[in-house]
Amino acid sequence: MKIVILSTITKHHIYFINKILEKFNSTFTIFAKVNEKDNYKNKSFYEDDENKYEEKFFQEKKKVDKEIKKEKIILKNVRDINASSVIRKIKEIQPHIGIIFGTKLISKKVYSLPKWGTINIHRGLTQFYRGLDSDLWPLFEKKFDKIGVTIHYVDENYDTGGILKQKKIKLKKKDKIFHLRYLTTIIATKLVLNLLERFKKKKKIRSIKLLNKGNYKSHISLKFKYMAEKNLENYLKHSKK
Repeated sequence: MKIVILSTITKHHIYFINKILEKFNSTFTIFAKVNEKDNYKNKSFYEDDENKYEEKFFQEKKKVDKEIKKEKIILKNVRDINASSVIRKIKEIQPHIGIIFGTKLISKKVYSLPKWGTINIHRGLTQFYRGLDSDLWPLFEKKFDKIGVTIHYVDENYDTGGILKQKKIKLKKKDKIFHLRYLTTIIATKLVLNLLERFKKKKKIRSIKLLNKGNYKSHISLKFKYMAEKNLENYLKHSKK
């Protein structure tokens, strides 16, 4: 079974890709270039803590090119994830399944190429939150039971495809806001590995149609991030877990 992953170069994405490669060697990656301007604009006040936490638990201390075999990276620093060069490379691979993790909206010309479809990793529950920062908006809105991960088929809209797997995060007293990306990555990795085993056996997997679509959210502001952190701290302070 051939797999193509479209992602960006981050510690958590590298962890995910390596875990997939451990079980499925015929996995190839296309890395999109991160827009530095957008990255700076949406920088979190807890980014250093987030990176240190991931460094500790993901144990990603080597360079990316040494972590992922060079022959497994077929394109790197692609400016446009929907570019003709991306389409051409995917056609050359002829993958059975595509995986999206942390890129911009993918066009139908790209996500329709894999034989069994393309799946997306969404850090949120799509029936409540779609779009960006779906792990933070529930904290801001004090909806602590609506934090989780959804794996769904990709369609032409943001996070509206059929749901394949979904799991909520059970927050613990010791959890911090900078733990969320790590927690969602671990959950996403386990869910996708399970799905890939099923794809390998059954090929095309049926999904659950998203009937109640959550509101689309854009990037959460820095001010709201502070409020989200405070809400989480207050919630866990009075939690019995």
